[in-house]
Amino acid sequence: MWQIKGKPIDPKRFTPFEPLRVLNYYDGPRIFTSRDTDDGLCLACWSDEDENLSRFLVVPVSDQIISDLEGGILTVCEALTQPRLWVVDVCHDGTLAEAWISNLDDVPEDSKPQSRTMLHRSLEPILSLRATGESIRPGEIPGSVIRSTVEGAQKAIKCLAEYEKELPSRQGRPSRALQKLYDLPVQRTLAASFEVQFRSPLNEPNLFEGLEEEQIREEKDVLRRVGEHLKTGLDWLTDTTSDASAIPVPGNPELSRAIVKALKFLTPSPHSPIRELEIRGDMATRSVEVVRLSQTARIIVNGALSRIPALQERRVELKGRIRELNEKLMRFELHAVNSAPALVRICEFEPELWDDIYERLGVEESVDVLGIETSSASIVRVLDLIRPESTGRA
Repeated sequence: MWQIKGKPIDPKRFTPFEPLRVLNYYDGPRIFTSRDTDDGLCLACWSDEDENLSRFLVVPVSDQIISDLEGGILTVCEALTQPRLWVVDVCHDGTLAEAWISNLDDVPEDSKPQSRTMLHRSLEPILSLRATGESIRPGEIPGSVIRSTVEGAQKAIKCLAEYEKELPSRQGRPSRALQKLYDLPVQRTLAASFEVQFRSPLNEPNLFEGLEEEQIREEKDVLRRVGEHLKTGLDWLTDTTSDASAIPVPGNPELSRAIVKALKFLTPSPHSPIRELEIRGDMATRSVEVVRLSQTARIIVNGALSRIPALQERRVELKGRIRELNEKLMRFELHAVNSAPALVRICEFEPELWDDIYERLGVEESVDVLGIETSSASIVRVLDLIRPESTGRA
């Protein structure tokens, strides 16, 4: 086992060295809480072992630290970063052998948790963005950096999720999972540079309440495809061997446009204080390696957007009943009157139409919607509402 740097102490301080609550178990308790002889709460983390002993790192903690560790607010390494740390050797029969007071910095890297390791795999952020630049320093992070990093991630995912929702195979009903994904729940932020980490919306409570198993499988599959689109885009953007004039998905210009638009939200602008954005997480990368996007990436993205044929918009007039208003996204469902089963279109609107839409929400009388669409399955951008029997606004 590794050589300890520290001062020997009486191991009886930790007698009996028994788990109060096991937080991580793998061939035995690996991370757990315990009490010392003063009844102080401690966190113990397995470090090393041989044929005779198991070695643990032990630190004093509070209930709040344990709560933050279990909630993914703290990594295991951060929970162990306390003013005092002990190294405790335990015989395999449970008796204490030796103990030392030491320091986490003196523990070899391969004998302590990695800096980003969470208590459980499920707590790992699905997407993490770290912004660096000359003006980004601890305590001096420009508000524009925080805004563009957080909103950029949310807008990128929203762009890809909307592509999935607009596929002709979908029925048009808003996906509650995707609506959760729009917000990309923030797990924590780090200010050493500026890093924001997002947890999976699949872990949000009651996300799938009321859905059948088949619907839940479809929701999860859509989220998986959104991640695959993002990975495809980042692979294309960072592949220096590819043709500079290529697009992410050569056989699908519409998907390529959605992917490149999403990448534009993630790439640093040449006028931004962000010089480089580091991206990691299962939703964006195919390995543990970080993806780095510089300001040059924005130039590549803009060039690709100019080469992809624009979607043709057309004016459309639809008749139906307004249902399922989503106030946050400013969207509603329009249920067609003369189709069985009822055709459902998703319509988005501007704030000035709030009163008109709210007045028609849930009533049986149909309304004419004047709008713009790019396809028969796309979201309709509402221009106006007209009652069938009148020529004025509803």
